[in-house]
Amino acid sequence: MHFCGMIYPMKAFCNRMTIDYCRQNGIMTDYLTDNESEVINMFGFEWNEEEERKALIELGEERGITIGKKRGITIGEKRSTINSIRNLMKNMHLSAEEAMAAIGIEQSQYKQYLALL
Repeated sequence: MHFCGMIYPMKAFCNRMTIDYCRQNGIMTDYLTDNESEVINMFGFEWNEEEERKALIELGEERGITIGKKRGITIGEKRSTINSIRNLMKNMHLSAEEAMAAIGIEQSQYKQYLALL
């Protein structure tokens, strides 16, 4: 138990020795001079691989859900537009181009929708 109490002071001493070694050997001298306290704080940071993996998976899942929703909305909107064109063609006896014009589709998109009809 007594040894455990010594770990933190030893760690701080080792961190100080590491910084001094780097400065004496020209390793990142300018950075250490400008950011010494930040570097010391980083030494105290304990990286947990499992937590990092879980966080990355969660982030990836969130991004995937967001992308999936956007794609789903886009697909749904296209299907709705195609159904509207088909309904106008069938019920109002319009050509595909007339139906697209009636619902406000830009002429530059006609080919895209014609391919889907």
